[in-house]
Amino acid sequence: MSSGLGRARTDFVFLSAIVLFLVIAVMAWWRVQPVDVPSGAAERTGFSAVRAQEVLKGLLADQRPHPVDSAANRAVADRISARLQQLGYQPRVVERVSCNQNTQTCARVKDIVASTEGSVDGKSVVFSAHYDSVGAGPGASDDGAGVASMLEIARLLKERPPGRNRVIFLFDDGEEAGLLGARMIADDPELKGAAAVINAEARGTSGQSAMFETGAASGWLVDTFARSSVRPLTNSLLNTLYSLLPNDTDLSVFKANGMQGLNFAFGGNVERYHTPLDNLEHIDLRSVQQQGDNLYGLAKALQSADLNRVGSTRNPLYTDILGTAVVRIPAPWALVGGVVLLVAMVIAARRLRRHVGYRLKDVARGVAVLPVALVVGGATAYLAMYAMSLAHATTMPWHTATGANRVVLWALVALATTWSLRLLVRGADPAGVWVGLGHAWLICLVLVAIALPGASYLFLLPGVVLVICAFAATYLVAKGGRHRLASLVLISALGCFLVVLPLVVLLEIMLGYNALYGTVGAGILIAAAVAWLAPPLCHRQLRSYRYTSGALVAAVLLAAWFSVRAPAYTADAPQPLNLIYFQGTDGATRLVAEASGRQPPHGVLEAMGPSTTLAQVFPWTPNRFYAAPVPSATLPQANIEVLGTESTGKGRRITVQLHAGPSVAGLVLVVPTKAGLRSIAVEGGPSLTYPAAGSNDYQAFNCRGESCDGMRLVLDVANDAPTPVTLIRISAGLPASFEAISRLRAPLAVPRNGGDESWALTGVHI
Repeated sequence: MSSGLGRARTDFVFLSAIVLFLVIAVMAWWRVQPVDVPSGAAERTGFSAVRAQEVLKGLLADQRPHPVDSAANRAVADRISARLQQLGYQPRVVERVSCNQNTQTCARVKDIVASTEGSVDGKSVVFSAHYDSVGAGPGASDDGAGVASMLEIARLLKERPPGRNRVIFLFDDGEEAGLLGARMIADDPELKGAAAVINAEARGTSGQSAMFETGAASGWLVDTFARSSVRPLTNSLLNTLYSLLPNDTDLSVFKANGMQGLNFAFGGNVERYHTPLDNLEHIDLRSVQQQGDNLYGLAKALQSADLNRVGSTRNPLYTDILGTAVVRIPAPWALVGGVVLLVAMVIAARRLRRHVGYRLKDVARGVAVLPVALVVGGATAYLAMYAMSLAHATTMPWHTATGANRVVLWALVALATTWSLRLLVRGADPAGVWVGLGHAWLICLVLVAIALPGASYLFLLPGVVLVICAFAATYLVAKGGRHRLASLVLISALGCFLVVLPLVVLLEIMLGYNALYGTVGAGILIAAAVAWLAPPLCHRQLRSYRYTSGALVAAVLLAAWFSVRAPAYTADAPQPLNLIYFQGTDGATRLVAEASGRQPPHGVLEAMGPSTTLAQVFPWTPNRFYAAPVPSATLPQANIEVLGTESTGKGRRITVQLHAGPSVAGLVLVVPTKAGLRSIAVEGGPSLTYPAAGSNDYQAFNCRGESCDGMRLVLDVANDAPTPVTLIRISAGLPASFEAISRLRAPLAVPRNGGDESWALTGVHI
């Protein structure tokens, strides 16, 4: 391709590239829509979301929140056990106190285990889902759908002949409180020798199921999933990104114990996640169907596989291609392939230059195209997010008008990137720019293969297409087919579009654009695809560019108009807002609005009264909250009974018993740093260690659930003198006198995560 091709052909190339870009983007969105729920024979013989929904309705009969160690949670556990017995299983219950060292949180958890039969020489695989919910909502999707799907799969496997391997179903407790059930059961002899753990989760109430995480050496599981899934949605970049985030699921615990596994989740309508809207009315059966199909397909494949021949195989690079198949490439091939492709590109470029005669400075401009595009795309996405935050007066710009917001992001990034690239390459030889861009792309492949191997498929697959096109170009030009270079430029761009653009869509579903890394990451990926429009942008007189730029400007302005006019929150996408009744040790009582940095609805502030201020309420955190003094509800307080004190020569060992009364949701023991707290041993559970607190003034022990009442602790402290500590008794919900204020949130705000709580503080010396 050279500038001598003329404006008409260059216009055609540019418009064709734009059309391909749009078509692939639309296909990417279509591809992530959930599948239809089958009916008739397919429903009777395969996994059925309709049957799973009926099971879920039975489990969540009252749709009450059921956090760990609550009466509601024990009722759900009993229903799970009863359902397993109806299916012919003999469920085993494992119950004891479990703790999370990282968060210093403990609770009594109750895990349920059941298994199919297997052959003598077979092994076992674990299918897990947690049945507890957060305090704010009933958890129909997170993770009631996973539990119901496992029970449906358990029914289906009972109807099949016994397989070679045992399938163990684990319904674990306390995931929301810190993966407590998984931590408790991970060393269980029945589970510890399992070949793999398949975990089901949810981060929203809709969307297509994605396989987003693997174990460290789960290549054989990726292969099994690729063969068994009808409509796979996965890639190794998701696994890489998830490993860099602070997020965890139960699979994290099993991976830490050296086990292999896969993690599945659907994440549409994330604004309903951990809220009362995660209920039976909002769950999308199509999402349950596709996740169930993935899990059941794996269960059948793993039940019959020869797992004795399966070793620990290194994770490959992998990605689905628009849901049709999963391409897998051995991970070491990324670096080796990158070097080989880069050398091949250099050879092809030298041969091509003999016939086209592009200048080296044009190649240099082509090399600069990719980094310029990535920087401009990321910066533009960030600025777009920031502008929408200002327009909505909120730090969460992506709650409403998601279609308009999406158009703003995609069109603005495309507009800014093409404008920047137009300035960079205008007047250059398109062939030289294409060659330079190809070199930059392959250099990125080598660098990413070294730094983030799981992401290297993004550059490797388009790089293979690019090098094939480059060698084809040398052949065609030598035969006098210079005009065909345009087609090869389009084909190389298409290779990038097919791999990169679906990832932008998946990134929005799995990470969301309210997080900085989600928005900036999407902008960078869009810009990486747009970079392949650089060769035709070289032409000085490009009418199609002017028309396209005008259309992009119009799209941005129109979409921004809809976005600005849209409310910051709606009933389907509400603001998270928890209310806390706070009864201090000094007798002062306040109502606190925990709005995650955003102003609560006007009705709530008005009801709280004119004395509402934004202030530091809790002495152990510098964060400020909207709070107002309110009449006391005189809630019962917890207390600490000191059972014994022993001198250790380096401090004291204090045995205490916690008294909280019935229906307690949790207790928090707040210890000042000056006490020199070193460890807390929990009776019937593990011991928690407390490193030096650093700049923190307080350290805390968190207990969740009704078993906190009567729990015994042994505290090892360095301070020999009695120390004042604070005990916080937490009960679910607000006192009855404040329920009218809590109702004023609806419909634009809802509680989230732990939900509304009442805190009664007691000061004691130990």
